[in-house]
Amino acid sequence: MKLGVILIHGIGNESPNWADEKIQKLKEKILEETKALSLQRPPASIDDIACIASAFWKDVFKDSQTELQNLLDEYYESKIKNTSNLGFWSRVWLFATREFRKLQNRVISWFVGDIIGYMSGAMAKERVYEDIKKCFVELRRCLESSNDKAQVTFVTHSLGTVIGSDFIYDYFMKNSKKDVDLSDHFLISNIFTIGSPIALFSLKFGGPGAFRKPIHVQAQRGRWLNILDLDDPVAMPLAILNEEYKKAVWADIQVDAGKYGVAHTEYFNKSDTMTIIAKKIAIDWAVLNKHKDETAANALYEKFDHWVQEEAK
Repeated sequence: MKLGVILIHGIGNESPNWADEKIQKLKEKILEETKALSLQRPPASIDDIACIASAFWKDVFKDSQTELQNLLDEYYESKIKNTSNLGFWSRVWLFATREFRKLQNRVISWFVGDIIGYMSGAMAKERVYEDIKKCFVELRRCLESSNDKAQVTFVTHSLGTVIGSDFIYDYFMKNSKKDVDLSDHFLISNIFTIGSPIALFSLKFGGPGAFRKPIHVQAQRGRWLNILDLDDPVAMPLAILNEEYKKAVWADIQVDAGKYGVAHTEYFNKSDTMTIIAKKIAIDWAVLNKHKDETAANALYEKFDHWVQEEAK
């Protein structure tokens, strides 16, 4: 049996092919880690191990964000346009001010705008959900048919961790009619939240003490690993929030993704993040397909848990 993986991006000016390089790198890592398990019948290719899909939700808010950015740019352009009566250095200063404001407009419109757009109401959230549901359609075509539910790993980054958490809660945990299709065919095997601001969103519900309904993995040996760099101001630990989150989150894992200010965007390039994800998926595949007996399987999971908590820092 093959495993499913869904990637969800975070805030920013992402493009439709945002995940191409990440998926290729993850495929190479998964195959490498699977072969490192020294199996008697190793997989011939990554296509024997996993199907990977990515959700692109940025286009939901793109038009409105572009409209706002253009209006702001025009406003500051008009206010800092006539400089003919000013001295050289005054013109330089005003030009720099105008360009800084344009840059600031992009940050506000595209980054903060993603958060405001997503939280604007149920309709916006459902439009984002539609892009995630497309991933499940893709996985159903790719994964082998079986009487067992297909195991799916969520790999989410930044605001995508909030979106992924909301989706799992709404489609796999709540008792409503829309749960039926997905929860009948899939189960949540692993959750990787990377550079996550979920802790900040607890304020929407009254703070950490009131934020007591976390999502959870459904597979017996599943893991929710929250990956963060201390130099990333967006990333926050989750297990500290309350007892419920302490039980749901296997561990808050510290990695080195880079210096302050750039770490948030470099998890997949300059840290152990990809290796952590690949190791877990490789072990899951080997155990699911009975390449390891129960004793050997337990030893692999124990070794993995020790590695992520003690060495991947």
